Amino acid sequence: MARRNVYNSQLIFISVTILSLLTSSISSVDNVSAENYVLTLDHTNFSQAASDHSFLVVQFYAPCEKMHKLLCKYVEELAPEYEKAASLLSTHDPPIVLAKMDGSAEENKEVADRFEVTGYPTIVVLQNGGRDFHDYAGPREADGIVRTLKRLVCPPSTEIKTAADALSLIDKEKISIVGIFSTFSGEEFDKFTVIANEMLWDSWDFDVFHTTDASLLPRGESSVTTPTLRLLKPYDELFVDSQNFQVHDMRNFIIDASFPLVEDNNTPSAVKQWLSQLSDEEVTLFVDSDEHFNVFKIKLQNVAAVYKRERLRFSLSDLRTDEDVLEYYGLRFDQVPLIIIHSDDGSRYMKANIKPDDISSWLNEYKDGKLKRYLKSQPIPETNNEPLKVVVADSLQDMVLNSQKNVLLDIDVPSCARFRNFAALIPEIAVLFENDDDVIVARLDGATNDIPNDMFDVRSCYTLYFKPANGTLLPYDGAETKEDIITFIRDNRPIHNMYLMPQSVESVTVDDR
Repeated sequence: MARRNVYNSQLIFISVTILSLLTSSISSVDNVSAENYVLTLDHTNFSQAASDHSFLVVQFYAPCEKMHKLLCKYVEELAPEYEKAASLLSTHDPPIVLAKMDGSAEENKEVADRFEVTGYPTIVVLQNGGRDFHDYAGPREADGIVRTLKRLVCPPSTEIKTAADALSLIDKEKISIVGIFSTFSGEEFDKFTVIANEMLWDSWDFDVFHTTDASLLPRGESSVTTPTLRLLKPYDELFVDSQNFQVHDMRNFIIDASFPLVEDNNTPSAVKQWLSQLSDEEVTLFVDSDEHFNVFKIKLQNVAAVYKRERLRFSLSDLRTDEDVLEYYGLRFDQVPLIIIHSDDGSRYMKANIKPDDISSWLNEYKDGKLKRYLKSQPIPETNNEPLKVVVADSLQDMVLNSQKNVLLDIDVPSCARFRNFAALIPEIAVLFENDDDVIVARLDGATNDIPNDMFDVRSCYTLYFKPANGTLLPYDGAETKEDIITFIRDNRPIHNMYLMPQSVESVTVDDR
């Protein structure tokens, strides 16, 4: 199984990629049901569908009850747009068919794992019977989905021959890449073609064109005498030119020239989607009034200009339209204006009630490594007397990492639900160890508390850890049975308090193993 690299090999994606494509009729697939225009697949018919079609587009989703409500919102918003796109594409020749699969269902786990699905909704484009596949990172509204999928069946670059072509093809709300050449041959044109092919599969909402007449383009110099790569964009300086046609340099030029100084509510959604793939390091400023918005935007633009070459992404968010985002981060309105940094290692840093003139100095402290990491946390419980203890982000250090006891920590991560068949056993194990003063069995809610990813590998869905009193964190990857988990504790706790192990686990005795 081969996965084609995303445009920038360092891109991560987030928890929220979308869609998949299919260029021929799926009527030959047995037992494939259709809800309106979106086909429903599962583990019984998926392989046949993939083998019958050279291109197959599949959306992997999960029911809302298995996700945080903010992530559920993405699924709910996508569903009608996805259905509408499927309807609009049903008359395309050849037909472009959209399908979906519940990737969280246990019986579909093998299929979802095969395509490296770790979050929902995720949409992938399959080729060659599913042996090759691409993540879809294009628009999520119906018109954008339709436009993007139609684009995929066209040549990677479209020639602009007339002023009418330029008027009809170049979208003022999008980023467009145009190669300007005296003739469509030679080293520069060949390297441009390489970039155009990359853009087709890995930056699907960028339009790529080529022309011999720069005067046809809406912006930029009309008399061009050397091969030129022109990037047109709906913000900042509106166009940027480059005469460097080395493939690596063209990639960097497109990334650097695409970055707006500051994103806000007026930034086109297609641009935001593109930028979310480029940088894992983002500065977001939350405000709640027109007065704050305008003042902070000017200050943020000045700071962003300094950091532009470092690809530090800046955005300004109006909380009057983004209330759910504040709740998702575990923050409060009385902390606004506030600023959050998402670092490239997944850590977050936060400053509440920040003043415009303090933004630059606070960012300098971040770059100098002087800021303390921010972790979203539930309140520490006032009482914690049940056998299964409650751990939150703010108590993780004291109750687990610095504890002088042996701690079994279960991290409840909604996106890993299908890997957590053992979850129902943890309260039972807690009862068995209730009278053992040297063992704590605890649970942390990963939906409402941030988890330090430099200590816990929850991205790979390792959600059960044991911290021996005299050791370091150990991930559990054994069988999902009570007996095996207790054996894991027994084998890794210090030997001096082994006699405190529970004497029985249902019909299995620890001493008998």
